[in-house]
Amino acid sequence: MFGMFLLALLTYLKKK
Repeated sequence: MFGMFLLALLTYLKKK
């Protein structure tokens, strides 16, 4: 659950 959140955050930051 928390892992998925971290993964989404990482992807969002990388897309920036």
